[in-house]
Amino acid sequence: MGTTTQKELMGGLAEAVITVLTGRLSVPASVASLVANVFTRRISFVWANSVIRIPKGIAYNTLKRNKALFDDFDGNNHAWLGRKYGISIQRVYSIVKEMRQAYIKSLQVDMFDDKSTVSHKDVSDFIEADLLVLADIMDHCAVCIREHLTIDEAQAKALGEEVANYMSNHWHGQFAYVKSGQQVSGDDQGDLFERV
Repeated sequence: MGTTTQKELMGGLAEAVITVLTGRLSVPASVASLVANVFTRRISFVWANSVIRIPKGIAYNTLKRNKALFDDFDGNNHAWLGRKYGISIQRVYSIVKEMRQAYIKSLQVDMFDDKSTVSHKDVSDFIEADLLVLADIMDHCAVCIREHLTIDEAQAKALGEEVANYMSNHWHGQFAYVKSGQQVSGDDQGDLFERV
């Protein structure tokens, strides 16, 4: 995981919007750039005064399924979960393990203490936070697309989901503190843990 600045994170979001709109809809770059700018201003307001972490390389719908599976997991129901979600028992084991490892890695716990206890609820809350970040990107991007392009709601949501998935694949593990208020373009954000 790496720390980035708000400016870089918003630049990545703008890049994602432009890439998706020009690639999928052949929207002129100037229009895609306008939508990207509106979206980054909007999401900066939504995320103001928050530390935002982009989930690692996982599509929104897959993460949503994995959270539901993890919430249903009781330690002894691997076969039932495999049938319910249409996946192999081995995949159930690996999903549960991946979710726990992602949570532990986010905490950066002692590397010599691999027996640390991990609360099921803490992992579930961690996955929920990842879902909310991707859902924010998806939903607010879809609204901005609808405001500036003649497109139906279902297609706008699909494009918003593509933008969220792009961020997850290209900006995964990055996190930044999003300040409130208008950002000055030359503003150097500095260290996330800097004393003020």
